[in-house]
Amino acid sequence: TDDTIPGTAERWVRVSVPIMQQGRRIGAVNLGLSLDDVRTEVEAQRRFSLLFALVLFFGGVALAYGIGTLITRPLGELAETAMRIASGEVGARGAVRSDDEVARLVRAFNVMMDSLQAARDELAEANATLESRVERRTAQLQEAFAEFGLLKDEAEAANRLKSDFLATMSHE
Repeated sequence: TDDTIPGTAERWVRVSVPIMQQGRRIGAVNLGLSLDDVRTEVEAQRRFSLLFALVLFFGGVALAYGIGTLITRPLGELAETAMRIASGEVGARGAVRSDDEVARLVRAFNVMMDSLQAARDELAEANATLESRVERRTAQLQEAFAEFGLLKDEAEAANRLKSDFLATMSHE
């Protein structure tokens, strides 16, 4: 039974068991346990559980933030590198600081940019070579036109001489 001791606010659980011998009651065993000690222990356990839950919660939040930062910081740096390249800084490359999936992405990005830079350099070299070839061909054409002009002048002079000769011969 659940009782209070008269004159106190303390609660007790009291159990009474009769002692029997040959069907006759010869006494009783009475046992009492104070519930205040149990309640005090339960309160202490509740406080400990609450504190433990709070530590786990904030630890989990900190862990999630840390893991998120480990992933998002390199991605942010890679995005910043891409922006620098887009603004004309074609030599910019991403920094590889670990050996995880994000680092593999940064390495692949850097390889792609190196290949793009090599192709761009080859194109610039081909363009310079083409300009040199165009200048040479233009010079050759100008020489050919100049030579053509001389030949034309010579042909016209020869044609005039022929016409003069024929005119002179036809009058004689």
